[in-house]
Amino acid sequence: MMTLNVVKVLVEEALRRARGRRLKRVLVGRYALVVLDDGRAGLAYVDWDWVKPFRPYESPPLDAEEAVELALSYDPVKAAIGVATINALAPMDGVTEKDPLDLLSLSGETRVGLIGYIRGYVRRLQGKVRLFVFEFKPYEEDFVYPWYAEEEMLPEMDIVIATGVTVVNKTINRVVELTRGDLVLVGPSTPMWPAALGGHRGALGGSVVSDLDAVVRMIELGYGADQMLRSRALRKVTLWVP
Repeated sequence: MMTLNVVKVLVEEALRRARGRRLKRVLVGRYALVVLDDGRAGLAYVDWDWVKPFRPYESPPLDAEEAVELALSYDPVKAAIGVATINALAPMDGVTEKDPLDLLSLSGETRVGLIGYIRGYVRRLQGKVRLFVFEFKPYEEDFVYPWYAEEEMLPEMDIVIATGVTVVNKTINRVVELTRGDLVLVGPSTPMWPAALGGHRGALGGSVVSDLDAVVRMIELGYGADQMLRSRALRKVTLWVP
């Protein structure tokens, strides 16, 4: 059975909006920032652990279509620039400022699988649902499982929550395949395109740049998304996908 390639679908959709568009600015720190010719901007996380230290220098493309296609790359910087371009091109129709968790039906019996120890969501969900966290590194809590437990346990979850970084590193394709219930993507890397959920019902909890100058300064100084959100340079937005 062929696995749905969510990233390829996102690229195909974004390419239609990218025609004739140009990139005004590209900046890479802990996040990649892409600013389009109309001033709209998008972010995506850069996994520096996988950046080759002696990779040859390449200038990022200024053509938006070329930049979108970088999302298919396994080079962490190129992939982040590609996803950031897709995020800058997102239509943003129907978004709300509600938190994704506020749009979900949760009870003490709801099985929620959290891919990665997303601290804010652990605090909000612990004790209120049946929580299962999947991580690359060990944590003390009994509800934290090794990442490879996802293969067996994700299909048992009523709701799966992952970060938009799964789009950058392509693991979204397997997450979509394993998920049987609702799917939620969160964080500034989240593409605000319904296709990002691979046909699942759920929510996209991304962000929009509200103060571009501040975001540029913070990326240049090596700050991450938490600081950008606290300073209100980024604003959280959510799209419910029925």
